[in-house]
Amino acid sequence: ASREREIEVTGATVEVPMVVGGASVAGDFIAEDAAFDGPVSLVGTVVRGGVYWQTAEVAGGIVANDFDAGYLDWRGVTVDGPLVFASSAFASSLKLARSDISGVLSLAETTSDWHIDATKLTVEGDVSITGLTADGDIDFVGTQVDGDLDMRKLSVGGDAEWDHTLVGGELLARDCSIEGEASFD
Repeated sequence: ASREREIEVTGATVEVPMVVGGASVAGDFIAEDAAFDGPVSLVGTVVRGGVYWQTAEVAGGIVANDFDAGYLDWRGVTVDGPLVFASSAFASSLKLARSDISGVLSLAETTSDWHIDATKLTVEGDVSITGLTADGDIDFVGTQVDGDLDMRKLSVGGDAEWDHTLVGGELLARDCSIEGEASFD
């Protein structure tokens, strides 16, 4: 019988920088309630299963450019530093709801084949979703961005919800395409 391979560090404290760049994981990558005392690099990593990091804490930020995953559930994650998923791809949902990012958040040129949930996300820096493509809905309801929100060339196949969102800096929104309804109450 074949067995899926996965990475699991649930509840662990990782006291050194974690570099998983370029890895290929056939199963899930689970780090629920984990604490990372140094920065995390997931650059070029492929995870065929889900990436479950609910309520994890990361000091030093996360860089995951060219990341490729089936599903990402990072609800309630706290990141002390940037969270960068530039040019990444998700075959299903991308969930960042109720997370706190003390640096910039970049989903620039990223694709999601389904839903993006960033409800009540808090970002102390700028947010770039420039060129982001989501085939389903995106929810940024109640999100707080202390810096600029750049959503130029955003493409959404479903609805885009931005109700009760606060942007402290500039809102840049040229050449956007939203096939469903867009709500900015």
